[in-house]
Amino acid sequence: MNKNNLSLAFYLFIFAANTAFAGHFHYSYDAAGNRISRSFSAQKIAVPHSNSPSKAIADTKHDIKVAPNPTTGIVSLSITNLAKDESGSVVVVDLNGTIVYSLKSISAANSLDLSSLPNGVYIMNVEISGMKTSWKIVKQN
Repeated sequence: MNKNNLSLAFYLFIFAANTAFAGHFHYSYDAAGNRISRSFSAQKIAVPHSNSPSKAIADTKHDIKVAPNPTTGIVSLSITNLAKDESGSVVVVDLNGTIVYSLKSISAANSLDLSSLPNGVYIMNVEISGMKTSWKIVKQN
């Protein structure tokens, strides 16, 4: 598989992973038209036992902000409405799918040091209590 097909397969995988939950995105933009935040409103469906009806778990809404993007190294990741009992993680991968940075426990305010990475495009996967979303991060000096 050549590099272009591998990249396409990776993006399709990310798209499929993000469409596993019913929901929608809300975007915020600054005056110059740059996207500054994205929030995802999702409803996770519980898998029923064989003798119980389907039930929906309450909607979860987190406003996730990533700045600056593009970055020269330090990326700020802030998450609103993050409850103390919610767990989450961040994984940054390059376009080959190699994990280049991971943070196993997140809080409402996180700082990711990507300064040691070469310039390029990376995918940041954020997971909070089973909900997943991805961001494209551009690293440039």
